[in-house]
Amino acid sequence: VGTVNGAVHVGENAEVGAVTDVNGPIELASHVSAASVSAVNGPVTLGEAARVSGGVETVNGEITLSRGAEVGGAVKNVNGHIVLNGAHVGGGLAA
Repeated sequence: VGTVNGAVHVGENAEVGAVTDVNGPIELASHVSAASVSAVNGPVTLGEAARVSGGVETVNGEITLSRGAEVGGAVKNVNGHIVLNGAHVGGGLAA
C-alpha cells in the first residue's frame, strides 16, 4: 500500500504488507497488522494494538505508537519526534 502526495489510512482489523507514503500521513487503526511502515514528510500513527512485524521509519515527521502497539523491528526518525504510549519496540529506537 503506498501513495505520493496523499494519505494512507488502514482501517481496523486489516492485514497489509508494506505501507509507504511520501508527503502525507500514514495511520494504522487499532488491531491492524502490517509488514513495515515508511514515510517521508509525514507523520506515522499506530493505533491501539496495531502490529508491525518489521520496522517503522519516517523522515520529517512524527511517529506515535499508541497503547499496546508492537513493532518487531526498529523505530527510526530523522528530523522528527517519537512518542510511545505503552507500546513495545523490539528493535530499538533511533532519532
